[in-house]
Amino acid sequence: MPADFLYENPPLVEVIAEVRWKLQPIQSLPNAAIDPHFSAFASDLTSLLDAEGFQTVQTVVPAEVPLELIPNRVVKRFRQAADRWPVFQAGPGIFTVNVVPPYNGWAEFRTILAHGVDLLFKSYPLPEKYLAVSETRLKYIDAFSTKHNYDELLPFIRDHFSIKIDLPGEIIESATEQKAITLASTVSFPLRERGSSSGIIRIASGKHHDVDAAILELTALDKECGSSPDAIIEWMDFAHSMVRGWFQVVANDKLKQLMGPVHEIGT
Repeated sequence: MPADFLYENPPLVEVIAEVRWKLQPIQSLPNAAIDPHFSAFASDLTSLLDAEGFQTVQTVVPAEVPLELIPNRVVKRFRQAADRWPVFQAGPGIFTVNVVPPYNGWAEFRTILAHGVDLLFKSYPLPEKYLAVSETRLKYIDAFSTKHNYDELLPFIRDHFSIKIDLPGEIIESATEQKAITLASTVSFPLRERGSSSGIIRIASGKHHDVDAAILELTALDKECGSSPDAIIEWMDFAHSMVRGWFQVVANDKLKQLMGPVHEIGT
């Protein structure tokens, strides 16, 4: 694994790794689908995680909501304690592994992720037959706020990102307050390295810890990763290399200086 690095003043908010699998569509209900093994999967996953100390289980969807109406939506969240990370999440057709800072690099998160994927395959009934992976995702969410000299959205993007997003001066001047300008801009693109993979870069206005911020989301996704733990982790390694490269390109030299020195953290 190539050397990884961290910035001294990082903008990271959350890392999310996601695995989705095929469901049985309901022809009479558009966008509805059934995960016929979810009940058994959730029960076994709960038992496995409970044995590892993940005994704080939160149901994030009201019990009266039919599961077939929320395919690929998280239903249960597993923690070792309230506000503790990592978090494992599961729902009909979806499993995620989430971490927030302090983030100690890809190698550490990869270990947590690989264990989570192993738990998925151990708890899902007959995974070699019924767990047909349909999509994998890796997303990094960053927030640039006052600790990165954030003040106004458009000037910050113009001065710190290599992706240029702006408005004509006449439009900006027509705003009652330039700090109140909001934005949500997304670009997606297929990846030359893997035809089944694509990238998504999203820049938006937002808040982090109730402070105004420029939000940067970098996502890699794949539609044909393969339905085995090894295939999933191999693709996640590839996705991480892509996302890390995009970040280094999007953040210009001025922004990198604000994030502070780079510390190499291993091989």
